[in-house]
Amino acid sequence: MNSLSFSEIQQLSKSYSPLKSESDLLDLLYSINSNAYYDLNKSSARTFITSILFKYYPNEASVKSAFINKRLVKSSAISLFEFPVGNSRIDLCKINGTSHAYEIKTDLDNLNRLDKQLNDYKKVFEYIHIICSEKKLSEIIEKTDSTIGITYYSHKNGDYHFYNYRNPQKSVALSSKIQLQALSSAEMSQIKLDNNLSKDSSIDDVIEALSNSQINKEFKKALKTRYQDQWFFLNKYMNDIPNIDYQFFFKNCIAPCKVYQ
Repeated sequence: MNSLSFSEIQQLSKSYSPLKSESDLLDLLYSINSNAYYDLNKSSARTFITSILFKYYPNEASVKSAFINKRLVKSSAISLFEFPVGNSRIDLCKINGTSHAYEIKTDLDNLNRLDKQLNDYKKVFEYIHIICSEKKLSEIIEKTDSTIGITYYSHKNGDYHFYNYRNPQKSVALSSKIQLQALSSAEMSQIKLDNNLSKDSSIDDVIEALSNSQINKEFKKALKTRYQDQWFFLNKYMNDIPNIDYQFFFKNCIAPCKVYQ
């Protein structure tokens, strides 16, 4: 049972970290709400706190992990977190034969940067999706064109359910230059024609030598290679990791037993 108010749950979210010890988390919980502290019973503080945050605080981390559990875990695609594109950062991506970018908008988010974000994503990924709360659905529909896929979620009794409102259409704004700029020098070395050239010169060289579709294929191949070990690592240990900690372990690839000591 949850004895915490929404503002107290917000405090927990701001202060929680996978790196905090059990003792630190016990102190944190007691400082915020001593009644909740006594609700622990036989549960660890980490289990209690992460369960509360996942069930009752639908922020980006909770929605992202719920979507992964419901839609991506059993997929053959490679998924990745927080991919930078220009001045934007894609919340979640999926790469297989096609590339998909997912932008998450919860009730805690505003839509001030949405147009800029979507325009950036269209230049790099083939299919763009927005994952939004049911409450934000009408506003998202008004602010997006028919090429943007929309998935909305309901959050009831601590569980998340996702519904497809609109499927995405393939982007016609893909930019070979921006795709290549998103690759590392090591990744560029796998496709560039002259290893003595700088990265900028190599990009121009590749654009002149390869078609846009070939560059798009190389871009997807590079991202799958870059992130597949991290995605496989997360899948291997997912049952040992609280939902809201997925991104931390994807990024760091440290066995949970070494973090949760």
